[in-house]
Amino acid sequence: MKPEEFRSLFSQAIRSEGESDETTPGSSFASQVLPGGTLSSDSSLKVYKEAYTARFTEALGDRFETVWRILGDEDFFELAKRYISSVPSHSYNLSDYGESFPEFVGENFSEHPFIGEVADLELHVSKIFHLPPNRNEEPKDFPSLGEFSDLKFIFHESIMFLHYTHPIYELWKDQEEDAEPELPQKQDQYLVMGKREENLWIREIDLWEFKFGKSLLQGKSLIEAVEHSGKAPRGSASISEFLSGLSQGKLISEIMRL
Repeated sequence: MKPEEFRSLFSQAIRSEGESDETTPGSSFASQVLPGGTLSSDSSLKVYKEAYTARFTEALGDRFETVWRILGDEDFFELAKRYISSVPSHSYNLSDYGESFPEFVGENFSEHPFIGEVADLELHVSKIFHLPPNRNEEPKDFPSLGEFSDLKFIFHESIMFLHYTHPIYELWKDQEEDAEPELPQKQDQYLVMGKREENLWIREIDLWEFKFGKSLLQGKSLIEAVEHSGKAPRGSASISEFLSGLSQGKLISEIMRL
């Protein structure tokens, strides 16, 4: 048996749910297992299966703590078990597992879409957490209020602008285990986040700031971004305060004057 075939069959065998039979994915692999001691082939695979499920459930729990808190142990463990059985890992690093978990959560709890959004936020937080420290310095030539010419901004790789249809930021922030999570009502929420030195930097922003920041991130110049985003609520003061906040978060790597 080739190594690639062995890995594929072994993965199918330990991710299958319930007892195996001839119709179970990877069942042909079990008949080729030489068990140790008094264990049968199926019992030997069961040991690996239980350990595999436990490790990957733990990995999902570490990455999606708020989803776990919202669902409770029973529902979260059942959801994790079904996800693990259907989605194989493609990385040697356990912390990489769960890239499609937010979509899976959304599909399984479509009546409560905010849970999938919480999972999406936690996925992005996890990605930022595992990036190298951000050693950017605040730009020394940052333009003062009223001194804006046409500029282009280069941002740190960690910066993200996120839009959700429920106010989930407070729900995610409240990590007290004994607190009963309140179900949020539908209401748009906009966030900007990134890595400041070794720490997560996150702020809630309004719709104009979201459009403006996304436009700059997409490579538009300052003037183009303003035109695309519409009139700023407080004119140049809104522009200055928003960019100053990103600068203090060390998320602006470079400012280019055009």
